[in-house]
Amino acid sequence: MKVMSATTQPLTVEQFDRLDLPQDRNWELHEGEVVEMPFPQFIHRLVQMQFVSLLGPLFPNALVILECPCQIGDRDKRSADVAVLSRERGDLARVEGILMGAPELVIEVLSPSNTVLDLRRYQRLCLSNGALLFVVVDPENQSIDVANQGGKLVTYTMEDSLPLELLGVSTSVPIAKIFEGIKV
Repeated sequence: MKVMSATTQPLTVEQFDRLDLPQDRNWELHEGEVVEMPFPQFIHRLVQMQFVSLLGPLFPNALVILECPCQIGDRDKRSADVAVLSRERGDLARVEGILMGAPELVIEVLSPSNTVLDLRRYQRLCLSNGALLFVVVDPENQSIDVANQGGKLVTYTMEDSLPLELLGVSTSVPIAKIFEGIKV
């Protein structure tokens, strides 16, 4: 649900931070537009937690974060469903209060509030601002789309493994393991 502002100009992060928005809801800034983020479905959280538990041991020298807040440029302030980032960037984010730029790995779980157009824009934004991989997880089809900085898009299904090469780690995760115990 987008919240329309009284101005016709997109908001900056600085203007967004000054807004008096209801604290009982989650808000993000997407391309200068204030967006209320809906409460996630249970399956959404299960998939997020599955990624956190699987990726944590695979990236021991990095941070794997659920709902990672990040500021990308001066018109976007979002939360990646799951993120993997270097410890150095995580240390800086602790000082700044937010990660500046996109995480090295962004994982977004499809939900009814996502549109293909919005996800593609977010993907381009992240891959242009520090993300090495942008992953879209479809719990309903139990498939995963991965885009890299070169623009290559690959779809993985239950028979495949998700290859991950970043932050000095080269590994893979069986797609079946990601969706283990998750039925839609």
